[in-house]
Amino acid sequence: MAWSVRILWVCLTYSGNYQRLNTIGCNRYHNADSS
Repeated sequence: MAWSVRILWVCLTYSGNYQRLNTIGCNRYHNADSS
């Protein structure tokens, strides 16, 4: 669970110029975590 929080933090932190790239990465991790 902790790694998920870290990933989320990274996503929120780097949601700047790489928002598009970030969204894809976050969705991938989120789907993996949910599954």
